[in-house]
Amino acid sequence: MIADVTVCIPTYNQAPFLVKALESCLRQEWTPRSIIVSDDASTDQTREVVNDFALRDRTITYHRHPNNLGLGANADWVLRRADTEFVARIGSDDLLAPDFLSTLVPLLGNYPKAGYAHANVREIDESGQLTRFRRLGRTNEYEPGDSALLAGSRGYRVAANICLFRRAALKSVGFLAGHLNFAEDWDLSIRLADAGWGNVHSPRLLASYRVWTDVAKSRPRRKLAEIEGCRHVFEHSLEPAFKRRRLPLTALLRKRRRLAAGHALALTDRSLFTTEERANIVRALRGLGDGIALRSRLLAIGLGLGFPIELANKSELYLRDQVKGILCALRNRSFEPERRGTGQPPAKHSRFSV
Repeated sequence: MIADVTVCIPTYNQAPFLVKALESCLRQEWTPRSIIVSDDASTDQTREVVNDFALRDRTITYHRHPNNLGLGANADWVLRRADTEFVARIGSDDLLAPDFLSTLVPLLGNYPKAGYAHANVREIDESGQLTRFRRLGRTNEYEPGDSALLAGSRGYRVAANICLFRRAALKSVGFLAGHLNFAEDWDLSIRLADAGWGNVHSPRLLASYRVWTDVAKSRPRRKLAEIEGCRHVFEHSLEPAFKRRRLPLTALLRKRRRLAAGHALALTDRSLFTTEERANIVRALRGLGDGIALRSRLLAIGLGLGFPIELANKSELYLRDQVKGILCALRNRSFEPERRGTGQPPAKHSRFSV
């Protein structure tokens, strides 16, 4: 079956991984109508890789920008080129499971007010080795806009930013904030919720999301962009949405301070940052959420106590992963009798059934 889906792949200098990403798109149980690769002025073999695929499959189109736009602007550009009802965005180093589209297209079709669909994922490293399962601990399949807005004030509520969007929803909010290079996906989810769009979630593992270590010492500038992106989400998307609903802003302030304290742990490894980079990050953290929690965390890191705190946080993350795994197993079991052998919801509920 051909699904009315465009898969959008923004990329920059990831030719070896792009091969695997494209292969995963072409192995879908439901074939996407179009696959668009947007090359942000790569200097590697990206053009040759995509052209080789395009010669074998007319589904694939390729565009190379003459100048580097940046992560957010490149992703925004390619999302705007899709003309199908549904639009998937994946990273050029990520992988889709064969049933990604056959699961999420019907699921999104079942909920007309859902702006996007997402699922649990496998986290992999540079070599493709599994590092952990990233799961959400939610039990509801559909989450309405107002609930999604409140949940989103605690952070981007997806396992990874590999989502299937309804194009009408993207268009209604003006697509991505292209000037952001980090947190642009979280910002989009908040603006969609503010506009009344909910989201739908599958507990199945439908993609592999690659997480990199500090390659080429890129971590300092990435961390700074991440903190500044989070501040933008609060000041330009969350706070206006809360004000329109007359919700207390004090709750957002507490979340900003908690988030800033969490990001401060990045400074634990002194070898990753110069004195100037550390100062810039501390300044950005105070802009995000200055308070007792952040100051205490910075003091502890300065005294060499950052690693015990980081270890405690990792232990807490591990325990959360185990709990989420149990919840997802129970939820999968409750749906399995209806879905076994089909990879999709029951036919009587789906207008996309074959």
